[in-house]
Amino acid sequence: MMIDKKISEEYEKYIICFQFSGSKLYTAYGPDLNSDGGDKFLVDENFNILLFRSCDYINKYIQKNSENANLFDAERLIKWAHLNDDFSCQASYDLDSVASLIRSTEIKYEYFEANIRCLLDFINLFKDYYYQINDNTFDKILGNSNLNTFLDFAYDGYPWKSNFNSLEQKYEAFVNQVNNQGVLFDTMKMYDYFIKRFRIISE
Repeated sequence: MMIDKKISEEYEKYIICFQFSGSKLYTAYGPDLNSDGGDKFLVDENFNILLFRSCDYINKYIQKNSENANLFDAERLIKWAHLNDDFSCQASYDLDSVASLIRSTEIKYEYFEANIRCLLDFINLFKDYYYQINDNTFDKILGNSNLNTFLDFAYDGYPWKSNFNSLEQKYEAFVNQVNNQGVLFDTMKMYDYFIKRFRIISE
């Protein structure tokens, strides 16, 4: 039986997948409705993100560790896991593409659309984790004007709302507004921090 999307919507808990180092890794993710409502990851006692090589292992882990104080929104998370016999990924993030992009020298026109989305998705994930663990290491980076200009452009100028008549105009505006090398450098710091907090569990 595949995971019932209605159950995930009711409990607001989901399986997400990371493409990382050529492998697919899975974790549980969703808002903590018992706390501040912020989106959170399944973490261990050291606040490492728990990643599993199979969706099914997430269910087993949650059931086995139901008394674990580090389970976010524990009551809903446990019920969500209990009501499903099998799991499927409901959102995927290609971290290998993020790694390739942030080690390049610029956001190029040819891949502009994909690159903007790739960076935006990752930065949002990173911010969710960063606020979950209540760290302050990246306060300066997350507050810098260039990164926030990029985020404002990504949200307001592309792709949801646009006053541009062509992709060329969008890219020209982006280059004029954003130091994209600075964005890539800052995102690389976030990425390196993020992946160091992975704990991969095989079963």
